Amino acid sequence: MNRAAKTITRFSMCLALILALNYLESLLFALIPLPIPGCKLGVSNAVLLYLIGRREIKSAYLLAILRSLFHFLLFGGALGAAFSLCGGLFSVTAMALTSSLTDRGYSFISISLFGSVCFQIGQMLPALILYDFGVLYLLPWLLLAGLIAGGVLGILQNLLFERIKTADQSA
Repeated sequence: MNRAAKTITRFSMCLALILALNYLESLLFALIPLPIPGCKLGVSNAVLLYLIGRREIKSAYLLAILRSLFHFLLFGGALGAAFSLCGGLFSVTAMALTSSLTDRGYSFISISLFGSVCFQIGQMLPALILYDFGVLYLLPWLLLAGLIAGGVLGILQNLLFERIKTADQSA
């Protein structure tokens, strides 16, 4: 298979995976409501983290945009899509910047933690525009949840990235 076909195939698989994980996470939190509005594990961000690790930054940005677009089309929530888009773009930017420092000892854990914190900050922007500064009371709780989820995702990504990369190269 030529390089362009591999790239398109990998991107398509990542798109399908991010949408499936996003949907499953939405189902899970419909069944188990959390006391913090807008709080999710962000499992689908593992796909973005994988692309960042492969240095496919443009693909990660496009995937973050498409995830928000499909969220709007599938679930009809313009607000959720706006939160997802702003958070996703902030997160990908943060992870891309942090990943450029991986030669200096940064790991997927630090990249994921920084991306998670920036996602929470990014999703606050539409909330501040649409509501008022009262939504900022959620920020410390969202940051705490984001640090926990980001740390777990970073640890898993550290464990799995080399195995996925090896399998990807052999295909």
